[in-house]
Amino acid sequence: MSDNHQNKCLTIIGVSPDGKEFRPSDWADRLCGSLATLRGNRVQFDDRLRPITLEGKRCILLDTSLENEYPALYKDIMEFATKNKLEVCEAMCSLR
Repeated sequence: MSDNHQNKCLTIIGVSPDGKEFRPSDWADRLCGSLATLRGNRVQFDDRLRPITLEGKRCILLDTSLENEYPALYKDIMEFATKNKLEVCEAMCSLR
């Protein structure tokens, strides 16, 4: 079965250049809240922009299709990563 929904994703890793955990600890949730919805009493993150934990580090998984769909949001997130010197890694993913 072929996956026709495979997109390029970026992972923004919440570790400062000196190797310390980026603060505040809920930074990823705050940024991903831009596309989140509230269902009942729970926040439902959009599959294209969601907080994740990799190897114990808070990260953001960002589908690059957002660059076309929400250019201002995409730009803000990438500027945040650059300004705070967070590592950004590329990967293929199927979020939808």
